[in-house]
Amino acid sequence: MLNKTLLNIWIKTHKAKIVRSSPGRLRIKIPGLNKVSEKHKGYEKDLSEVINYLEGISKIEVNFISSNVLILYKTEKIHEKAISSWINHIWKEVTTEALKNSEMPSEEIISQQLKAIKLRLKADASKFTSL
Repeated sequence: MLNKTLLNIWIKTHKAKIVRSSPGRLRIKIPGLNKVSEKHKGYEKDLSEVINYLEGISKIEVNFISSNVLILYKTEKIHEKAISSWINHIWKEVTTEALKNSEMPSEEIISQQLKAIKLRLKADASKFTSL
């Protein structure tokens, strides 16, 4: 119970935030992205893949140094609030899964967790696309 409460507090205080916005272009700061280990930066393509589950995303650039993600999108298909909510949903899914483990899981376990997260997120994406 205490662990779940602490996890919820952590997730609520570490939300992704829009730092710059113009029509079709969004820069989002993701807390802790700059702390991702070199080993795990290889999962950038997976992050881009799940962000792209949202219809209307054109381009994604992840910057681990600044903790920012640049997203280019089609304004006629989606709006920035939906994208921001989607990023926070992804972040919650990933951090919830990561914080469940008290020690670093093996690559095989990470791969299984990643597949499960992707399936859940793919199913959830349509909830974030309505204008």
